[in-house]
Amino acid sequence: MTLLCEGLDGTNPLHFLASLGVFRLLTLRHFEARMRWEWHGGWRPEYHWDHSEEGEPMTVMASYLGAWLRELGRVENADAILARRIRDLTAELKRLRDERSGFAKESAAVAKSRKLARGEAKALETEACADHDLKISEKMNVLELSQTELNNSLGIGIAHLGDIISIPARLFRSRANSAVAAWLEPSTGTEPCRDHPQLVAEALAAHACDAVTDNGGKVQPTPYSFSNGASGQCLLKDFRSCAITSSDIMVAGTLQGSPVTTDRITGLNWNPSDQRSYALQWHDPSSGSADDPVVNSLAFVGLSLLTAVPAGLRLGAMGWIMTRGENGFVWPIWDEIIGLDEVRGLLALTPDLADRKQNIAAMGIYAILKSNRINPTGKRNFFAPANWL
Repeated sequence: MTLLCEGLDGTNPLHFLASLGVFRLLTLRHFEARMRWEWHGGWRPEYHWDHSEEGEPMTVMASYLGAWLRELGRVENADAILARRIRDLTAELKRLRDERSGFAKESAAVAKSRKLARGEAKALETEACADHDLKISEKMNVLELSQTELNNSLGIGIAHLGDIISIPARLFRSRANSAVAAWLEPSTGTEPCRDHPQLVAEALAAHACDAVTDNGGKVQPTPYSFSNGASGQCLLKDFRSCAITSSDIMVAGTLQGSPVTTDRITGLNWNPSDQRSYALQWHDPSSGSADDPVVNSLAFVGLSLLTAVPAGLRLGAMGWIMTRGENGFVWPIWDEIIGLDEVRGLLALTPDLADRKQNIAAMGIYAILKSNRINPTGKRNFFAPANWL
């Protein structure tokens, strides 16, 4: 069976990620599935799988993907009071850390005036900040317990670590270990399953790494996260809202090029058209805009193929480049029919291929594209329109 999705454009980073999401979910049922890009008024993803199924391919695919997306976006009855408690604890921690920083600066000034040695200066700071250090430690323990409770109340899934990627490294590591352990157990089938261990493990590996944390001991989000709490946007929460909204008809519309948009959800800022400058709008471009929930939720699933990678004190990821002051996503367009493992390998190699300017045609790659991450207002990250490399 073959399906060409004319509604997805391989030169658009959001659509490319969504195409990966379609492929990843398809391979859960048909592990032998293959994918390539076909020119059809633009570069469109084409999927191949061997098993015959009753019904027209687009209808079969839309029904299958819709069921998966709605299941992956499902949450349990999260405790709103607990969520508010976490926000209050986070604010209190910030206040305590700011106060401690003030005491540390005062201590450093005193040490300098007294011409104390480094060890003596450090001891003076420890003494001056002892009370705040104790309070910060206690608050962090309470916050971690509260976040664990909230995460458990949401359920286990690919976007169920809270609303954003910002949890203590210990909690993240515990979730990852549990997902890997469940993955090694006998398979539970191929029907839509929110806590599918393989999908959960892949998503966690793509979202963060417990070896790279911020000053508060929380994991850093993947560089693909453009909405990790800024301007009220929350990557995990926004995905769940998009996924649960995705009906079979909406999925078919997106894949065919007739998407159904709604202003009741928030996109993930991966579509270059999301960056709408105030000077070109009659109204505030940050409000009243409509997004396609299907393409955004499929793109979030596709993100699981781009594993996070430690890069010194920062977090990198497959397909992400951080060179010469540039940050952005590079991806390939290939015209050979290849499987999931080959796609993963190709995504990992693409930044190196782009840098070395090798003969990519001999590898079955038609082109490599790059989309820089931009932040024109200093508030939100966006993808710039893609360039051919």
